[in-house]
Order: sequence, then C-alpha cells, then structure tokens
Amino acid sequence: MYRAQITEIGFTFKHVLGFDRVADVFEEEELSEDLVEAILVEAGRFAADEIAPLNKIADSHGTPLKNGEVTPPPLRRDAYRA
Repeated sequence: MYRAQITEIGFTFKHVLGFDRVADVFEEEELSEDLVEAILVEAGRFAADEIAPLNKIADSHGTPLKNGEVTPPPLRRDAYRA
C-alpha cells in the first residue's frame, strides 16, 4: 500500500526550502506550518486512496498499440477530476 512520506516532505519544505522565505512571499495571507501540514496530509491521503489504486489497473492493462492507436487503461475519471 502506498503511503506518502509526509514527515520527510514537511521537513524538506521547512528546513531545505525554507518555510520562512515562502511565507514571506504571501505577506498578509495566512500561511502557517499547521496549514502546510494539513495540506500535505490531505494530499497524501488523496494519493494513497484515489491515485495509487489506479496503478494496479494500469499495470495489468498496459497501453497496447493496435492499428496505430494506443488504448489507455480504463481508469476512474472521477479520481482525475478530483
């Protein structure tokens, strides 16, 4: 099962990229470390629950080339819309 590396991404954002430098760009907007963490957690949940399951479908179907046309795997359009 896929699990996003939220802790590592958060660490990179805070210490490598420099959260303070990014927060300064937004000046009067409310950008806090808590908000960034909440966004990362939700993005990780979405990737694990919605996107990762599509990999198995795509891997088993492949993308066959027939008569000069590629047939994409049958994926859930709602996941991509979300």
